[in-house]
Amino acid sequence: MATPTTTDPVKLKKQRRITWYVIFAFILVSVVLGHFKFQDASTIVFLLIFPMLLFVLWLRYRIRRAENEQAKLLAQAVIPPEKISGGKLFTIFISRAIPAAFIAFALHDPMIGAVLGILCAAGVLMGVTNIRSKPAYGLSHLVRAASYGVAAIIVYVGIANDQRQVDMLVAKLGEYKRLHGDYPERLDALVPALMPEIPKVGLMKFIYAKENNSYWLSYRPSVAGPCSYRPEAGSWKCQAR
Repeated sequence: MATPTTTDPVKLKKQRRITWYVIFAFILVSVVLGHFKFQDASTIVFLLIFPMLLFVLWLRYRIRRAENEQAKLLAQAVIPPEKISGGKLFTIFISRAIPAAFIAFALHDPMIGAVLGILCAAGVLMGVTNIRSKPAYGLSHLVRAASYGVAAIIVYVGIANDQRQVDMLVAKLGEYKRLHGDYPERLDALVPALMPEIPKVGLMKFIYAKENNSYWLSYRPSVAGPCSYRPEAGSWKCQAR
């Protein structure tokens, strides 16, 4: 009697993992291009993410199907269910946490935070629903959820810190005008008298331009678009371009 064959879920998971790395890389490239005002290229790169997400969903369907077929074979052979070691769980956590944390530290983007939060919630759901029937499968999803959850927290902590930084920068520009009668030609003029260094938003720098008795200050907190500030408006204006 011929032995039934099934697709190897390990290979499919490797393909899915590589696809996620590519998606994260495309998000990073999109934000960087947008920051340097290559808006069309930024939009094109960001739109390429969506077919890759569909590919991830298709791989997910194939993985579930392959694992179900494998479970049937194990049941027929009366083989005990797969177990997962602490070392394997740690490897899973690190393989997800490192790229997710890098993006979270570099790009304090609410959209990226939302995506990481969705991935965390999906991992928790998959882990909780499978932890009894498939302990190894359920635990691996819970570990993935933890890595994405940590990265999401980093993003939102970074966003809160960035808001304090931009408010402080605006205040220091106002203080510079009170001391010198006009706004500086460059942000570097604030250092070191008024602040030790010019802050950044993640890895992104502020864009500053002196305009007569006013100025224009901008930064890009999201792939959706930049935020700009003018003292006469008295508030930040964020919009997608």
